[in-house]
Amino acid sequence: MSCRVLKRGMEHFVLNTLVAYAVEKGFKQLKGEFIPTSKNEMVKDFYLNLGFSKCDNYWELDVIKYEEKQNEIKYK
Repeated sequence: MSCRVLKRGMEHFVLNTLVAYAVEKGFKQLKGEFIPTSKNEMVKDFYLNLGFSKCDNYWELDVIKYEEKQNEIKYK
């Protein structure tokens, strides 16, 4: 995701969409991985700020307990 759209709601829109799809398909969780580099320091807390929990070397989100994030982006 481009840094130009971060903090403008795009991350919430994308996560809401991914969670809705996961629930529809019967998934119980989403799993993410953060690999630190010299260019992505600004998003080191990205998963934490979106409600993911650290589990070993990955981040996990329980899609059943997920509460939709507010944003102004709409998809028709």
